[in-house]
Amino acid sequence: MKWQFTGGGGIYLLTGDADNQYIKRNPARVAGYEFYDMVAGARTHGYVITQAAAAKFAAFQRPIRMQADRWKYVVISEIVKVRIGAAAIIGLHSLAACSLISERESIGGHGREFHAMLMRTLPWRKRVKYYLWKFLVKPWLPVVTARA
Repeated sequence: MKWQFTGGGGIYLLTGDADNQYIKRNPARVAGYEFYDMVAGARTHGYVITQAAAAKFAAFQRPIRMQADRWKYVVISEIVKVRIGAAAIIGLHSLAACSLISERESIGGHGREFHAMLMRTLPWRKRVKYYLWKFLVKPWLPVVTARA
């Protein structure tokens, strides 16, 4: 199967956590799959990053601000477009239950402290835009929770 990503750079999540949410409208179609704009979420075990998106993301991450798969904050920061597949494209291996990745949450902050720190680093216009979107626009959008 040949994957062709046209129309600019982006990050395409191939599967994700049950906490991931996306807006169910205007899908990008790649290799027969539909990808929607992501709203919130983290932790995926498969994604494709276009070369243009990788360059923008690498520039944003200098100095390192967060784990690479904190997708909600990539969306808030408006670095690159993050899209998630409506259906899981890849699955987990049986050894995934032995992974220690979840232990990393104790490193580098999490929860409210991390969110507050990130919001402080954003320019004030992006913070205002995010909160206006969150409270005035998002409630009217067809937001769907992904199935892990």
